[in-house]
Amino acid sequence: FRFGVRVKYEGDIYKFNDLNWPNKKVYAFHENNASYSFGKGIVKRVKDLEEAYMLNLIDFSERDIIFDCGANNGDLNLFFDFYKIKIKYFAFEPSPIEYEVLKRNIYPHMAYNIGLWKETGYINFYVSSQSADSSFIEPVNYEKILKIKAETLSSYVSNEKIKLLKLEAEGAEPEILMGLSKKLENIEYISADLGYERGKSKESTLVAVTNYLLNRNFELLEVSPIRLCALYKNKIFKTK
Repeated sequence: FRFGVRVKYEGDIYKFNDLNWPNKKVYAFHENNASYSFGKGIVKRVKDLEEAYMLNLIDFSERDIIFDCGANNGDLNLFFDFYKIKIKYFAFEPSPIEYEVLKRNIYPHMAYNIGLWKETGYINFYVSSQSADSSFIEPVNYEKILKIKAETLSSYVSNEKIKLLKLEAEGAEPEILMGLSKKLENIEYISADLGYERGKSKESTLVAVTNYLLNRNFELLEVSPIRLCALYKNKIFKTK
């Protein structure tokens, strides 16, 4: 045990246990991604995500609906499990390999193996699983290209309020927001990773996303000092 972490390799997948959370186990497929996420413990991962996505600034309640776009291993759901908040969690992950691990980690919540975009169709998906940098926007380095189905997020949004949309799309965040169209008004909070990951030039999407949301009744609450994540709130919910 190092940092209270025990790692077991089971065939082609890593299983992590944490002495600080004895009954919890988490699975990961890729060595580099697994080591980065859970090498210092599952609880440490929860705390890092809480700080990076500024989740402490959101007053969560049971039965809240959470959308996790770019879910990868489903780490965000660990936050709600750790604090025993019984939410309705929906995860979206386009990479087939990560999707298989995601299903195991978040069961019995819903997981969708689709790509999210501003319109429907089949487009190139550039796979970079070891570094968790897979994207619809062509990066400098990638392992392979898959032609996968892309859909708009609006088709998954009902008339119910979504408490939080967590958005991490390796540079494709503006296109996902465009795909919400008028359903954007159903979302109360958006916490987005807007780091320098878009395309070969590795641009940040902070300005594009912020301008898009400010023009659609959102306000910028906070930018994380941990990494370039921003938290937005829909003003319509202030009086509710």
